[in-house]
Amino acid sequence: MSTLEQKKSSRPSAPAKQPNYIYLGLNESGRIRLQQGDKTLFINGAVYASTKPIVGRTKIALVPINATPGYKRQPEHKKHLVRTATGETLRVIGLVEKILTPAASLEKKSVRTILTSTSNAPNSLSSPSKPPINNAAPATVSASLKPAVSQPVDAKKAAKLVRLQKEFQRVAAQRTSGVDPTVRMAFVAYYLGESESNLYRRRADGQFPTPIQRGKGTFWRMSDLDAFKTGTWKPAP
Repeated sequence: MSTLEQKKSSRPSAPAKQPNYIYLGLNESGRIRLQQGDKTLFINGAVYASTKPIVGRTKIALVPINATPGYKRQPEHKKHLVRTATGETLRVIGLVEKILTPAASLEKKSVRTILTSTSNAPNSLSSPSKPPINNAAPATVSASLKPAVSQPVDAKKAAKLVRLQKEFQRVAAQRTSGVDPTVRMAFVAYYLGESESNLYRRRADGQFPTPIQRGKGTFWRMSDLDAFKTGTWKPAP
């Protein structure tokens, strides 16, 4: 035996490569699926089975057994050693298009439930930037003065409700002291549950109480509004 042959025989044989991935077949779009632990790869490529070396050659031959439709092999495409569920070893060559890992658990957001208290304590709102709105009328206010809307939709409506609530309190206080309060159109429309345009139209037709002019302001007496609401108001002849 020659010295060269002795050196070759004395070299330790390299350990055989072990498959790192499990071959899961092709998905609906024809991508090759490989799994490694909790990670799944989707590859645009081809699957090869190895054959025994041909006599006189040292390299094994790769026979394609499956491939992504339209796949064309490129030199830069990555090679993966895989195994099947039955223990066979295959080679996958292709371009990794997607890697999926288990989605992280989503942190649940706490949802605050707003409850309307029947006590005298003010109602709590979900946003500190909005002032608290107590939709229940004071004890001295009659049931007919309760607001028609219970929840604000946006910041402008919330601010409007705050102003109207103050008007409810003012009206109740004046009525308690024997005064007939006067209010503006915004309060009138809210109190009667009608649009301002509709009330202005009725006023023009003489079908709505006549307001009081104070400078540039227009006001309605609450006594007239109550009479109109109950159907006892009649236009002046």
